Amino acid sequence: SNASKQQAGSQAGSVRPNKRDDRELLPATDKIMACAKLEEPKVTPVLRSIVDKYNGELSGLTFKFKDKASLLRKSRTRIDRQRLDAINEGKEIAVDIPKLVWTTTDALRYTVLLPTEVYTTGVNAAMAEFKKMGMEAKELKNFWPGGDNYQGINDVFGIQTSASPSGCLLFEVQFHTPESFESKMNSHHFYENFRTTHDPDEKIRNWKELCASAHQVPVPKDVLDIPHTRSNPNPGELELYAELALRRAMATEPEVKASAEFCFPTARNIVSEFVPIEGIEQLLDSMINKEDDIDDGLELKACCQQLHEILVVTVVIPEEGYASDALKAVDLLRQRFTKLECDHNGWCDLRRDLAPSTAFLLERKAKRKFCNLGWFIYLETPGYNDNVAFTDDTSIPCIVAVHTSASLASEEQLRKTLSDFQRARTLKERERHLQAMRNIRASVPTPVGAPELRLPESDRHDVIPDRERLKKQLEMDIAEDAPSCIHCCFGCCGGPVKAVETCMCTVPEDKKDIVREAIQECRNL
Repeated sequence: SNASKQQAGSQAGSVRPNKRDDRELLPATDKIMACAKLEEPKVTPVLRSIVDKYNGELSGLTFKFKDKASLLRKSRTRIDRQRLDAINEGKEIAVDIPKLVWTTTDALRYTVLLPTEVYTTGVNAAMAEFKKMGMEAKELKNFWPGGDNYQGINDVFGIQTSASPSGCLLFEVQFHTPESFESKMNSHHFYENFRTTHDPDEKIRNWKELCASAHQVPVPKDVLDIPHTRSNPNPGELELYAELALRRAMATEPEVKASAEFCFPTARNIVSEFVPIEGIEQLLDSMINKEDDIDDGLELKACCQQLHEILVVTVVIPEEGYASDALKAVDLLRQRFTKLECDHNGWCDLRRDLAPSTAFLLERKAKRKFCNLGWFIYLETPGYNDNVAFTDDTSIPCIVAVHTSASLASEEQLRKTLSDFQRARTLKERERHLQAMRNIRASVPTPVGAPELRLPESDRHDVIPDRERLKKQLEMDIAEDAPSCIHCCFGCCGGPVKAVETCMCTVPEDKKDIVREAIQECRNL
C-alpha cells in the first residue's frame, strides 16, 4: 500500500509557499522535471520489452510524469517536517532544498501489469534488466504478504545523472497482476464508504469487504521470495483501529467515571475527555514498525492497548489534603481496575524536552508531551466483548488525571502555549514558549506533598500479573512461524491463531508441534 506516503504529510497539513524557500525549490523542481523527461527514454523501453515478452501491460503511461503542483506540494510538506523534526530533537538545521527535491521517488513513475502465472518471473526479469543497465535498486517493497487491503510490489530505482546532487534520478515502478490492479481500482467504492461513514459498524463492514477483495487476489507463485516483504498500515486501516479504540473508550467511560467518583469521595468535579480520531491515527502511525513483514493488524491491536490518552477522566480535589487523598484513592483504584500501569507527575519541574517522568512512557514511540500540572495515573479497566474479531477484549486503557481547581483552570492556557511551542520552527521561539509555560505553572499553588507523589513500587514495572502481554507475545510468535502464504488470512480470520489453526496443513512439519503448543497455551490464557 501507499500508506507511508499518504500518511506522511497528514500531520503537517497543507504547507503554504515560502518565498525564501521557493528561490531554491522552484528551479530545483524544474530541473528534476527536465531530467525525468530526458531520462525517460532509457526506462520506458525496458518496461515495454518486459510487458511484450510476458504478455503484460503498461497502465496509465500518459501519466508517467508527476505534475509540478504535486511535486511542489510534496516538497514543501517534507521541508516543513524536516525542520520540525530537527526542532523536536533540540537542533536547528538549514534544509538542503535541492538535495531534498532530488530524493523525490516519483517524478517519473510506472504501473506494470503482468499475468499472475508469469508475474514473479517478469518482475525478476525487469529488476535484472535495470541492474544490467546500471539502474540501481534503491527501495524494494513487496506487499504481497497480505493482511491488509493491498497486494503488489512498489520499487524505486535510480538512473545515474550528473544533474542530481546525489548522482541519480529516482523513479518508481509498481508491479501488479491484473487481479491485484483490479482489486485496487475497484475498492474505491468500499474505501470511500469506509472513509466517509460515521457509523463504526458500517466502517467495519466496508473494511472487511476491502480485505476480502484483496484476499481473493491470487498470489503469484514464489512472489514472497522477491525482496523485501513487508506490510504497511494504510490510512484506512489506521482510521479503522482509531475508530474502534475510540468506540471502546466511549463505551467504558461511564464505568471509569463511576469508579473515579467512588475512589475520590472528596472530588469537587469529575469530567471526561476523548482524543479525536485524527489524534488517535497520528499516535498509532507513530507506533507502527513500517519496516517489518508482520501483519499490521497484530501491531495495531497491541498499540491500541497502549493508547491510554484516548480517555482521560479528570478529577478535581481540594488543594488541602491533595496528596493524602490521592494516595488513598490509589488503594481503591487498584481494587477496581485491571492494572495500574504507571504514572506521570506534572507537579515536578518542567524540563526542556517536556518528557514524561516515567520510564515506561519515555520509552514509548508515541510518548505524550507533558506540560500540564496534575498527577496522571495510567490504568487499564476490564474490557468487554464488542463482537469485533480484531480488537482486544481483555482490558481498555485510560488515564485518571488528579487536579486542583487552580491546576485545571490553567489547562487551557498551557495547551494553547504548548500548541505554539510545537508549531515553533526555531529553538529561540521554543525557549520563549517554554518559559511562558513555566510562568503559567508558577502562578498555580502546588499542594503540599504533590511533587513527591508516585505509584507504590508494587504497582510499577508490570509487577501485576499481565496475562494479556504473554498472549500478545504468543500471537506474534505464531505469526512469525506461520507460512507467508497465509498472512493475508490473519485479518479475515480474526488474527494469526485462528488462521494458523485453520490452515495447519501449510505449517512445515518441523514446526507443527511448536505451533500447536503455542496455540494451546494461547487458548488457555
